[in-house]
Amino acid sequence: MKKFIPDFILEKYSQKQFSGNFTGTILFADIVGFTSVTNELMKNGKAGAEVLGDIITDLFSPSLNIVHKHNGFVISILGDAFIAVFWNSEDSINAAKEICNIFGKKKKQHTKFGNLEFSIKVGISGSEINWEIVKNIHQNVFVFKSPSLKLSSELQKLCTENSFLTDGIDLRQQPKITVNKEYSQSSFVPKSLIELETEGEFREVISCFVHFGQHQNLISGIIDFVQLYSGFI
Repeated sequence: MKKFIPDFILEKYSQKQFSGNFTGTILFADIVGFTSVTNELMKNGKAGAEVLGDIITDLFSPSLNIVHKHNGFVISILGDAFIAVFWNSEDSINAAKEICNIFGKKKKQHTKFGNLEFSIKVGISGSEINWEIVKNIHQNVFVFKSPSLKLSSELQKLCTENSFLTDGIDLRQQPKITVNKEYSQSSFVPKSLIELETEGEFREVISCFVHFGQHQNLISGIIDFVQLYSGFI
């Protein structure tokens, strides 16, 4: 089953809990070189997409598996970066070490289009994390808010390749949410995307980034407009 939505959010939604907060750590990982390589591979059409798929399988997938191995969950994938949440500092640091180690060992990817190089930078910050599920008749969305989102992003910019930095805050073990069942993602993800059989492709799209600031009440209205013009979030 393709996983688009964190189990944490799906379970809260099933329990009719639509907002809350907890103390945890945020890990922001940025893959250096991914965007430029993607742009180059796009010039090679389907063959380039296949190579990119192999790279994602070799680097990206193991990194996400490490997050789950250390009791974390991914809240966002931003093309060449991802953001994950952990319940304590130790788990996030152990995950960062393993992820950096993977990229250190597999820095060079040998492909039919030549040798491609990647590295990763990771920032970790701990604080209170607020979450919210915004309900809409077309598509529900979830939001995470925390000072650590910005700080972890800033910390990774200061890293050397295949290394991580933390804010030094030592958060001890927090209660973990263990999800032992599969929940439907259909309230959050279009059915066409869930049932999509294609593993990957290059497609020209127009992306729109909207910063809401304190105006979270506008999100549902934005979803309506996105649906009206055949887009998706």
